[in-house]
Formats: sequence, structure tokens, C-alpha cells
Amino acid sequence: KVKARAGFSEQSSQGANDHTIGGSISVLHDSGLNATFSAAARPRKATGAATARNIFGSLGYNAKIFGAGGTGFLVSWNRSINVGTRGDDARAWGLVANQNFDAIGAKMQLVYRNYEYHNNRLSHRTIDDIDVFGLNTVFNF
Repeated sequence: KVKARAGFSEQSSQGANDHTIGGSISVLHDSGLNATFSAAARPRKATGAATARNIFGSLGYNAKIFGAGGTGFLVSWNRSINVGTRGDDARAWGLVANQNFDAIGAKMQLVYRNYEYHNNRLSHRTIDDIDVFGLNTVFNF
């Protein structure tokens, strides 16, 4: 299965007309392997700011390891450049494992995500990476 999408939006602010354009594609193979890629850009010519860019990718695997329901694994990576100010470079990567419990309509998810940020204009400041661990539980009613 393949799904692709594209989008365009225009923002008007203080006489400046800036736009954002982006797209994504996701692929799911019968084996359970899956992948997603997306990218977007926001040229800000009217304000003279640097073009903001974002790219995202993920690879995953869906399986039925336990009789309770489907199990999924995912690794993802994201990079954003010039989103806040010129010279911004933010990156994130993560790991996800989730288990569905079909009989009770629930899902549990274990998540790890690492965020890092660099800005060439702020070279005098050191910004430490952020590590996030999460355990999510969702019950569907």
C-alpha cells in the first residue's frame, strides 16, 4: 500500500505573503515493513528570513508476536533548519515499541526520543540534548 500527500498554505502577516509547501509518502508492505518520508519548506522572501526546512523519515515493522494483538516497532528521524531563526538546526530521533490488546481495546506504547539543537549564532551557549522516555496507554471506548 502506498499513500502520498502534498500541501500548500499561504500566510499573510504585516504585509508579507509567505507560503509553506510540503509533501509525504508512506509505504506499507504485506510483510509488515513500512516507511514514511516527508519534507516541507517555507521560503520567507518577503521578510528576508532564511528558508525554513523540515524533513522526516521513519522505518517500521508491524507483526503479530503475541496473541493479544498486533505489535509494532518504529525508528524515526527528523531535522528542522531555520525554523525559528537563521542558523537553527534541530534534530530528533526516536524508537517506539507498541502492543495492541484487541480484547480490551487498548494499546501500550514505550517511547524513547532524543532532541538536539544547535544555532551557529549562539555558539557561546551550550544547549544539552534532551532525552525523553515515555510509556503511553490508550483505552478505546
